[in-house]
Amino acid sequence: GYRNPADFQAVNVVFNREVTKFGVTTPDDGVIGNVTLPLPGMHNVLNAMAAITIGIELGIDFDMIRAALEQFEGVHRRFEIIGEVKGIIVADDFAHHPAEITATLQAARDGWGRSVIAIFQPHLYSRTKSLAVEFGRSLLKADVAFLLPIYPAREEQIEGVSAGLIAEAARAAGHQNVSLLESKEQAVEQVRKCAKRGDMVMILGAGDVHKLAPMIIEGLES
Repeated sequence: GYRNPADFQAVNVVFNREVTKFGVTTPDDGVIGNVTLPLPGMHNVLNAMAAITIGIELGIDFDMIRAALEQFEGVHRRFEIIGEVKGIIVADDFAHHPAEITATLQAARDGWGRSVIAIFQPHLYSRTKSLAVEFGRSLLKADVAFLLPIYPAREEQIEGVSAGLIAEAARAAGHQNVSLLESKEQAVEQVRKCAKRGDMVMILGAGDVHKLAPMIIEGLES
């Protein structure tokens, strides 16, 4: 963790774009060293702390653990920077649960300090029905939020369930800039209209929304 009562803690955490630096304390030795993690976000710090703790409990030397973490190249579709056009960063993430969306958008804000334009494709009608309120609240971390139609995957449509439920929940939670979209092409057009130098466009979802990243980059270049 990063506060008491955790025995193993990340301290003095510093976010800088894709890189996060933090110290590591243990219950027996206090601060044992620092780690430079090539990933953004507190959720990745916590993942790293889990790996560090297990490694130490197994008797692995901390310097070896640190070196392995510093060489980690990340995971496909986990805060993957796809490109930057005209000062606008386009990133892609598999986040499809409210907690994941919150963590990813917070990482964008912590690491870059940019305005964030989120494009979210909900995954499954059943998940949208159950977690619409939580999804809406998670989008508060974005300055601008666009919602694509639900990606059904293995499910049949549920009557009355759509991305509109999330939009309504976001507005009820206080979001001032949430819009429903009908297609990826419309998403490209909206990004072209509203994105400006210094912004970050974050694409979120577990369906086929990843196809949108190159479309947005091409749209921004034209």
